[in-house]
Amino acid sequence: MRLPLHTRGSHRRARLAIVGAAVGVLLTSMMVATTSASAAGLNLLDSNTVFTAKLAEDGTSVTLTATVGIGTTKDGSNNLGPITPSGSVSFSDNLHDNLGSAALPSCLLTRCTVTVTVPTSHIQSGTTKLTASYPGDLLLKKSAATVPFSLDSCSL
Repeated sequence: MRLPLHTRGSHRRARLAIVGAAVGVLLTSMMVATTSASAAGLNLLDSNTVFTAKLAEDGTSVTLTATVGIGTTKDGSNNLGPITPSGSVSFSDNLHDNLGSAALPSCLLTRCTVTVTVPTSHIQSGTTKLTASYPGDLLLKKSAATVPFSLDSCSL
């Protein structure tokens, strides 16, 4: 017995295949759009970087600590919901020497803190300021903080 070329089941399979292919194209185009937005960065909200530098008691290293969070709003609050900074923080001195960088940890709904320890031998004589810079991410704008510094003591 010969079966017809198009049976009822094969039409369903063909329609499902077409719908599946269309969904795949739609999802792929959505991923490309999201990736493009991420690469461009919307930078809609202010970020805030708080920075401290502490000279070790033995004078051999400096501990650099930066905390990045959401900047304050007009009413002075910084509770903007579930926004967490991502990316990294870089540290430099006033002579434009790179002292290192650290990736922000995955922290949920809170400010993120990173710490880097730099040997004092990597800090040039004449350094008077240290800076922590956050480049921003998809939602948050860049921010930076600077502290005075000398190899004799470190101001907070």
